[in-house]
Amino acid sequence: MKSQFGTIIVEVILFIVAAIAAYIFVSTAYTNLNDISNAATANSKSLESQLQTYITIDSCAYNSSTDLLYIYSTNRGNNVLNQNLTLLFINGVLINNTIITIANSNTGTAAWGPYDTILIESNITLNSNFYNIKLVTDTGASAENIIYVNTTSNICTIE
Repeated sequence: MKSQFGTIIVEVILFIVAAIAAYIFVSTAYTNLNDISNAATANSKSLESQLQTYITIDSCAYNSSTDLLYIYSTNRGNNVLNQNLTLLFINGVLINNTIITIANSNTGTAAWGPYDTILIESNITLNSNFYNIKLVTDTGASAENIIYVNTTSNICTIE
């Protein structure tokens, strides 16, 4: 009788330990699945925002006496963008010294709304050559063009 009682106690203790282990496993799995679900939702929203964002590089100008490059870009998508978070890359190199202003606002706001045009001004020395220009918005959407700069005649054209 004594040994049966001891066996029952051991079985109860093992059952309690197994229940606690199962609870810990299920709780951890649920937390991890919830984190994965939240990350997938955030990624989906980011991709949706990126798909609803469409910008174009409309024109450019270059003044060789002041080394100022001017790039005009229009927001042709549905999202209002933060123009101050727009990045300019020339031949794959991030250009940090940019001033970005709203050049033409159809929305009448300080944000880069749909069909508003921004002016990106950068103080950079360029030679007469072709350059790969890329703009990246705060949503991750981008526009890329090849421009030709002629420093002799102060001409910048989109190719």
